[in-house]
Amino acid sequence: RKDPLTLDHLRQLVAAHPDPSHNALLFLAITFVGFFGLHRLGELTDADRVNLRDPRKTIGRARVRLSPHSFRYFLPGHKGDRFFEGNTVIIAKRHDNLDPLALFKAYISSRDKRFPYDPALFLTASGSVPTRAWFLRRLRKFFPNTIAGHSLRAGGATFFASEGWPDDRIQ
Repeated sequence: RKDPLTLDHLRQLVAAHPDPSHNALLFLAITFVGFFGLHRLGELTDADRVNLRDPRKTIGRARVRLSPHSFRYFLPGHKGDRFFEGNTVIIAKRHDNLDPLALFKAYISSRDKRFPYDPALFLTASGSVPTRAWFLRRLRKFFPNTIAGHSLRAGGATFFASEGWPDDRIQ
């Protein structure tokens, strides 16, 4: 088992990137989307092994919708999606320095300037979909091995439970 990510961890990451590059924005966006969207890391990144990658599961940029109070995107497939229907994920704005909407908009702006025609939502500065290893290498720069890919989902679930959300909503 890995430790859950916390709001303090998120603050640490934001403070460590005062003027973020594209890849830093990507890393922060994946972290915040994973935490506030309750994602498994494999839903946001490509598998490390090429033969395990499935482009049908890659989140598409065209399915992203931004509003003043939230953003949404279509998750085309995931581990719990037995009927391969996909799900729309909605992440709301927060009114503090850990606002996933502001961070996501900064990433989208950088991404759209660099890769306006690429269909994938999450792209590294080189134009490739980030892999699990790409993300974990960056995470290791800030946290010990007790924080890993599942820490995003576990941390988000713990956070929402502490906010009083019912279990069925968190699930």
